[in-house]
Amino acid sequence: MMVGTVHFIGPGRSRSAPAINPRRRVNATWPIVSPGTWTVVRGGLSARAISMSSNSRRYDELLWNGEFYIQLLDESAPPEDQFGTGCLADQLFGQWWAHLLDLGYLLPAEHVRTTLRSIVRYNVRRGFQGFEHGFRVFADRDDWGLLVCTWPHGGRPAVPVRYCDEVWTGMEYQVGAHCIIEGMVDEGLGLIAALRQRYAGTRRNPYNEIECGDHYARAMAGWSVLEAVSGLSYDATRDAVRFAPATGDGPFRAPYVLVTGWGTFEQSSDGVGTRSEVRCDFGRVMVRTLALGGIEPGFVVVEFTGAEIPSDVEWIDGGVILLFSTPVNLGAGTSLVITVSR
Repeated sequence: MMVGTVHFIGPGRSRSAPAINPRRRVNATWPIVSPGTWTVVRGGLSARAISMSSNSRRYDELLWNGEFYIQLLDESAPPEDQFGTGCLADQLFGQWWAHLLDLGYLLPAEHVRTTLRSIVRYNVRRGFQGFEHGFRVFADRDDWGLLVCTWPHGGRPAVPVRYCDEVWTGMEYQVGAHCIIEGMVDEGLGLIAALRQRYAGTRRNPYNEIECGDHYARAMAGWSVLEAVSGLSYDATRDAVRFAPATGDGPFRAPYVLVTGWGTFEQSSDGVGTRSEVRCDFGRVMVRTLALGGIEPGFVVVEFTGAEIPSDVEWIDGGVILLFSTPVNLGAGTSLVITVSR
């Protein structure tokens, strides 16, 4: 992706995310059932979930400073392994991962969004001319990038946390995707644009985002950007798929990859209605429930392989849920087309 001028939008100018954003809203008909720490069941929260909730509250009470989360120093640990009152770029790594797994918020939602705004405000550096790199150099000259850790209110230790002055693509992908998930679309895309501009091919290999070494695995966090922009959520146990494009009302097209198949999702509006298409290009995709964001109520027509098929329709704020009595079996080369006329 070649990028021209990059603009970082201030915290007060975030674009609103679609109301159906599946990362922030779990429809009552789709309870999450996870084998991990969080287990949401129809009867309420499990003991593990209740314990996690209590721990999360305590974490927030101890470490939230009004702008971001800090660290309480461990006197027995080496200083180069601690950041103290610094603003660590990936301090919300666990929350980003929880969103990708549809587990909801581990920390207060407003604190999460405020922290992301602080990370963008304090850790994004616009140009590295004259910047003193402590270890390795992954951004220089006129590059823009996200520093691993900063101390915006002073107090940088004489021996700061190791690698604090570096720029890691994997961390930028994670923070960028998380911003998009939280509705801070311009901030998230700004981070990704700056990253891709550094790796546009003029000075660095666009297929080798270097960190600790060549083709470093952390950059695979970039996959989450695709899911965040698409608003993709998938529950294979229920054949449930959700798409909620985060980029606004314009035409949208993106690939998706699920367990048994992959393809493309497209959505466009013409002022009269909205057309959405889920196409399978390889393997098979079973769809019993399909949720679509960015759609206003109207007359719904669902077609599979060119023929109209029945479905139950449930309108929710900002989108629609379609339920099929018999799962739609999308094979390679077939499409599910949904047209909503207003």
